[in-house]
Amino acid sequence: MSSKSYKILAERWFEILSYNKKNTFVDVPLNIYEIDKVPVNISVRLSKVKVCIIELLIRVRLYPSDRENTYLFLQAHPNILENSEWTVEVLVKGIEKIYKLIQGLRYDKRISKFVSVEELLHLSNEMDVFQNDNVKYVTTVCGVCNDVTNYVNKCTHVICFVCWSKGYRCPVCGDLAN
Repeated sequence: MSSKSYKILAERWFEILSYNKKNTFVDVPLNIYEIDKVPVNISVRLSKVKVCIIELLIRVRLYPSDRENTYLFLQAHPNILENSEWTVEVLVKGIEKIYKLIQGLRYDKRISKFVSVEELLHLSNEMDVFQNDNVKYVTTVCGVCNDVTNYVNKCTHVICFVCWSKGYRCPVCGDLAN
């Protein structure tokens, strides 16, 4: 993305903030449909209470083909940027940080969370450090895709969040995944 694109987007966000003087925060949707093959809905929260704060909110989209407006809140990335006042230049810096953050996100099924590539490597290395013949990890395997996960369905059977968000039926009892 070019710096000119950042500035155009920042000017649009600044305009949105100007129109919403009564609200303490404004959620600006981003047109991102998927991150790391997980259907998502992403918005940027621009807060303007005491200081100006930019947060990134990621919601996982459930059943993308059936119910377009059904989401499950997954995680927030708070305090991407903090400043005393809103300016277009401040918003450009925030947009640059959001762009870099989103480019580096990967979905880790083991912890059902988006993490940076560095965090993903750290989690993998943590398991490698204690790897030994006498060590067994507490791991569960998704009944649909067989990937390691910690997500348990309402029927108490294990199904990873990605398969769950796509609406797969539980392979053990046949219940809908959510």
